[in-house]
Amino acid sequence: MNRTLWNFALGTSLLLLLFACAATPRVDVASDPGLGAARYATYTFHEPLHTDRESGESTVLSQLLRNLARTEMDSRGYTYVEQDADLEINFFVETREKLESVPDADWGMHYGYWRYPYGVWGGYGTERIRQYTVGTLHLDIVDLARKQLVWEAIAEGRVRNDFSYEQDDVRKAMAEMFAEFPVHTPAP
Repeated sequence: MNRTLWNFALGTSLLLLLFACAATPRVDVASDPGLGAARYATYTFHEPLHTDRESGESTVLSQLLRNLARTEMDSRGYTYVEQDADLEINFFVETREKLESVPDADWGMHYGYWRYPYGVWGGYGTERIRQYTVGTLHLDIVDLARKQLVWEAIAEGRVRNDFSYEQDDVRKAMAEMFAEFPVHTPAP
């Protein structure tokens, strides 16, 4: 295989792989090193959630997040209570605009001269500037007795042009955000 063609194919493959990875939401988790499963048994939600409207009305997204969090916490043996909980859960959502520079290379074939009759060359393309929206979902879990954050998970990914979201994507993100959260084990 021609070395130039091989380099072009390898570069294109790496570029496609990079774009494929950039489309999936990234989840990062930070936890209190002393987070023990036996220390906590109950949880509640911050009122109002930071995903609710300023007037205090619950949004559709807040309801979805609350239901998903309850499913995750209940499956780990924690009990939901209205008052005097050990843990409090809250959500934040933010969006921001990002710009990225994308090479707009101009590729072509040519008929050469001397000993190189054919070839592929990269032109002197320009760069395109692309603007897109990045959405970030924050999950905070606070130890109410110590007033200390014990679990923080952040999911970040591109937001669609119409600012809608797929419930399955939110479910997957929440599952990843809770994946390493400890299972409640009652003290003996």
